Amino acid sequence: MQMADRIISAVSDYPELYNITLNSYRDSQRKARAWRAVSLQVEMPVDDCRNKWKNLRDTFVKFKRAEQQRRASGELDIHKKTWMHSRSMSFLTPFIQAKGLQGDTTDDLEEEERERNRESATEGVDDKSAYIIHEIEGDQADDEDAPSPDTVSESNGPSRKRRWQMDGMDGLEDIEDEMFFFSLLPYLRKLPHRKKSAVKLKIHQLLHEAAFQ
Repeated sequence: MQMADRIISAVSDYPELYNITLNSYRDSQRKARAWRAVSLQVEMPVDDCRNKWKNLRDTFVKFKRAEQQRRASGELDIHKKTWMHSRSMSFLTPFIQAKGLQGDTTDDLEEEERERNRESATEGVDDKSAYIIHEIEGDQADDEDAPSPDTVSESNGPSRKRRWQMDGMDGLEDIEDEMFFFSLLPYLRKLPHRKKSAVKLKIHQLLHEAAFQ
């Protein structure tokens, strides 16, 4: 499967990335998590996924506009070649029509840029939230003999040293675990209800055995 097909398939599993009628479409945090899941699924950086999807979506919109114009003019579709991804991206059609095929794309591009900035800020917070950096001012020595008054006086001067401590590795592990389960969602969603329930039960059993045995 080509990379374009993989991205189309992955994005289709996350309606918050394209369904403009959903509240989650305007939820920057949820969309940022969805893009990270897509990135894991197709094994490509988030920014590359977003840019590739934007190019695919824009090409699809142009194709649909041209198709609409041909139909309006009475031109038969058999005289025009079909875009190779038009069928696999047909799930976008209702949302493109809801937004308007004939509208000027300037507002859309500006809104997309604002949305990307919001999501980038969210991704930055998520990526860095695992590392809480504390600035600890004071002497460099740890639990040594109490300093003399002269030493205390010197330590309050311009020669005060700084030490940096980094915590939050548990938070990093939580994010990795979350991303792992996000990467499984597309496969789980495609299963029939019976098999999906069986898979969930098996996961619970494995987690229970790992935790208590």
